[in-house]
Amino acid sequence: MKSRTLLETVEWLFGLAVAFGCFMAVEDAARVIHLPYQLNYVEGVILSGGLRIVQGQPLYPPPGEFPIVLNQYGPVFYWLVATLLKLFGIGFTASRVLVVLSALLIALLLALLLHHWTRSWVLALSFGFLYCSLPLLRGWLFLVRVDLTGIALTLAGLYVFVRFPRRWYLSVPFLVAAIFCKYSLVAAPGACLLYLLAKREWRKTLMFGGATGLLSLLAFLGLQHGASGHFAFHTIFSHADPYTFSHFLMTLNPVIQAHSILMVLAAGLAVYDLSRREISLPVIYFALASLTAVTSGKYGAVENHFLEWLAAACLCAGLCYHALRTNPYGTGALTVVLAALAVSVLALPPQEEPNPRLLDCDQAYAFVENAPGQRILSENVGAVVMAGKPVLLSDPFVWTWLVKRQGWPQATIDNRVRSRSFDLIILYASAGSLRRSEVYNRWPLSFLTAVEQNYKPAKYFTCQDAGVIYEPAVTPSH
Repeated sequence: MKSRTLLETVEWLFGLAVAFGCFMAVEDAARVIHLPYQLNYVEGVILSGGLRIVQGQPLYPPPGEFPIVLNQYGPVFYWLVATLLKLFGIGFTASRVLVVLSALLIALLLALLLHHWTRSWVLALSFGFLYCSLPLLRGWLFLVRVDLTGIALTLAGLYVFVRFPRRWYLSVPFLVAAIFCKYSLVAAPGACLLYLLAKREWRKTLMFGGATGLLSLLAFLGLQHGASGHFAFHTIFSHADPYTFSHFLMTLNPVIQAHSILMVLAAGLAVYDLSRREISLPVIYFALASLTAVTSGKYGAVENHFLEWLAAACLCAGLCYHALRTNPYGTGALTVVLAALAVSVLALPPQEEPNPRLLDCDQAYAFVENAPGQRILSENVGAVVMAGKPVLLSDPFVWTWLVKRQGWPQATIDNRVRSRSFDLIILYASAGSLRRSEVYNRWPLSFLTAVEQNYKPAKYFTCQDAGVIYEPAVTPSH
C-alpha cells in the first residue's frame, strides 16, 4: 500500500516536471520567435514560398527557368504561411507562433488519445505533454518548418479515427492534409488501414483505404493541373541529394541516446501486445513511424525526420506504463522509470542567448536592405525576402544537387557570376573555405570558383547563412 502511494506521488511529481519542461520549452521559443531573421536555412526558403502565394505568383513554377524557384513541400503549410503574411506582414514571427501552437496541439492530441485508452488524466497529460519537453523538440519548437504542423494534422486525423469509429470518414481530410504538408507523413493512415485489416473489418478497410486514396489522388491531380504539371517535380523528383544508410545511423544515434528510456517503454508496449497475441493501433503507428523515419538517410536530412516517431513513442510509452502499472510487483521499477524521465526533462539547459550565430544578423540584413541593387543571389534567402527584394534562387542546396545528379545546367547561375551580373552574393562563409570544405554541399565547386574570381568580400558578419557578402570585383558597365 505504501509503495502504491509512493508511486502515485511520483506520478504527480513527474507530471509537474513535464509541465515545467513544457514551460521552459515555450519560454525558450518565446525568446527567439520575434527575431526578424532566419534561424534555420529552410525558414527563409519557406517564407519565400509563402510570399509567392501572397504576390499571386505560382508556388510550383516551371523548374529550371530563371529566377529558379524550388519548393519541395506540399502546399498546405505554404498556404498557412501565406495567410499569416497577409494578416501580419512579412516576417517570421507569426509562422513561428503557428509552429509552437502546432507542437502544443500535438501534445494535447496525444493526451486525448491516452485518456481515451487509459481513463487517467494524470497519465495522459504527463505522457502527452512530455512530447514538448523532449530534448529534440526543444530545438525545433520555434522554427518555421513543416513538420510539427503536419504531425498535428496527422494526429488530429488519428484521434478522430479512434474517438469516433462510426464517423471514421471525418479523419480522412486531416490525414490527407498532413500528407500534402509533408508527404512522408503516411504512418498514421497506414496504421489505421493495417489496424482495420488486423481486426478483419473488411468493408471498413476498403472504404477507409478507398476514401483516403481517392482524396489523395484528386488532390494530387488538382495540384498537378494547377501547376501546369510541375507539382510532382517540385515535391517528389527534386529530392536529388543521395541517400545512405550511414547518414541515417548518424542522425538516429543522438536521437536514441537522448530518448532511450522513452524508446524502451515504446518497445515494451509491442512486447506486451505480443504476449497477448494481439496488436494495437499505437504499436502499428509506432512501427510505421519508425519506417518513415528512415527518410533521414537523405544527405540533406536532419533530426526533424524523427519528430513523428517521437510522437508515436510518447503514445506507446504512456500505454506501456499504464499496462505495467496494473502489476503490483513493478511499482519500484516504475518509480525509477518516472524519476529518470523527469530528470531527463529537468536536466535540459535553456537555449543559449544570444545565439552566437546571430550576433551580426541585424547588421547583415540592414546591409542587404540598404544595398542599391536588386539582383542578389543569397544562401540566406530570408535576408532577401525581409529586404523586399526578388529571390533569384529559392533553394541553393536543392539546385546544387539537381546540378550534380540530374544534369541541370550550371551555366544558368555560373555565367551570371562570371559576367558579374549579380549586385551581391551572400554566402555562409568565404567561397574559398567552402570550396575546400569536404562536407559543405550547398553550391557547386564551379560556382564557388567563379565567385572567388569575379567578386570580392564587401562585409563579413557573424550571421546564420550570411557570413560573407560579396560585391563585384569590377563594376560592370551598363
